[in-house]
Amino acid sequence: MHSLGPWQRDLSRWCWGAALFLALTGYSSPAEPTVSTGFSVRTWDTEKGLPSDDITALARTPDGYLWIGGAAGLARFDGIRFVLLPTNQLPGLRASPIAGLVVDDITGVLWVADRTGAFTRRRQGRFEDPGFSQPLKVGAVNSVAWRRNGTLWLGTEKGGVLSIDTAQGQATFVTNGLPAGPVTQILCGGQEQVWALANEKVVRLAGGLWREVGVTLPARAIAASRDGGLWVATVSGYRLLDRGARVFKFSQEQAGSELEPYPWAQDTLRSKITSLWEDPQGRLWAGTRNEGVFYWQAGAGWQRLTTEGPLAQLPITPMLEGDEGSLWFASQRGGLHRLMGSRVVTLRLPPAVQDSFILTTGAAADGSIWVGTDGAGAFRYREGQFEQETNGLTNLQAGVLFEDRQTNLWAGTWAGLHRWRDGRFESVTNPEPLTDAVLGLTEDKAENLWVCTGSGLVRLHGG
Repeated sequence: MHSLGPWQRDLSRWCWGAALFLALTGYSSPAEPTVSTGFSVRTWDTEKGLPSDDITALARTPDGYLWIGGAAGLARFDGIRFVLLPTNQLPGLRASPIAGLVVDDITGVLWVADRTGAFTRRRQGRFEDPGFSQPLKVGAVNSVAWRRNGTLWLGTEKGGVLSIDTAQGQATFVTNGLPAGPVTQILCGGQEQVWALANEKVVRLAGGLWREVGVTLPARAIAASRDGGLWVATVSGYRLLDRGARVFKFSQEQAGSELEPYPWAQDTLRSKITSLWEDPQGRLWAGTRNEGVFYWQAGAGWQRLTTEGPLAQLPITPMLEGDEGSLWFASQRGGLHRLMGSRVVTLRLPPAVQDSFILTTGAAADGSIWVGTDGAGAFRYREGQFEQETNGLTNLQAGVLFEDRQTNLWAGTWAGLHRWRDGRFESVTNPEPLTDAVLGLTEDKAENLWVCTGSGLVRLHGG
């Protein structure tokens, strides 16, 4: 085909998948396309360029970059390559692992915090020292969140929550009513709410006072819901401390129904939930210690994400919403993972060609899909229907289909080259090798059409 735009490249990739399904499923009586839904996962580890597999934070900026924080520092990923930015080379940071990454969703500024509580920010493509970093006396920073009123929130190891007014550079400890102990997670949800997971208790900030949410079991992870509520993952019970997992939905301070039944065992450390995330479709994702990833959907309940390797065996830590409905995960010492929804449609040709095989597929600029077979000629798929196109073909073994930059459609058969024109194929017989079996077609940057035949190579140039 000619040079393809992004939508055409996606269509071409779809066509190869469609060809595989057509070839494997064979042909039967006409039926509606069979649709199945699922997910595909792609993984990057240190062998594929990931600077470190110890990942503690993820963020995505409006310019499309994915930012990865961890023991090695801060890494930038453009979808192809990683660029590592060590903390000692970023203004404002100290030589310490990255503790948190948050993005101001209004201005697009990226805030980066290291474990000591020092900050840098990326504004208009450049990193700068915001000028308000100071050594903290409450231990290491565990979690960082951004509130749309312009404040940064830090949860610390020794039991403190720090609020930083980024415009004034003023830091204030917000501890009234906060349970003593480490603050392992802090987040800002809808309606400007601030939630924290402090010493295994879930608390919400209201009127300057932390108030406990009615969670009776030790909590392990929290996630904001898009309707302003909160998801909470706990252990299975006091007798099985740190084993299993139960999940609840809270609205304000009232608990909703529990998300049971569960597909995981409740008497094992493996099923402990380590992270939660709600995606734009309202699905709740849960990463576990060693049982992999699960997702819950209203009306369908819990389902396991079918995977192998790190996602199925290692603790899942940060989760992040990506573009185009994707979801990013990091598994402890297992790399970075991108989850994409996939939709596969199985198309079936008419029953008259059930003994044929698919030899090739191609996407045309007008949005139609062409299919070549080993004895039934060519078919065109458009508006949900297959049309058999054999008029003018001197042979029905159509092994190659190709559309050039001028949108000319070429068909290579075992008996020569044909061009589609005015609703029929025309045979191209000059020079003589074009009457032999055509094995391949391509076009170069100079718009030369190259034809590989059983009798040699032919080039079409300037007509």
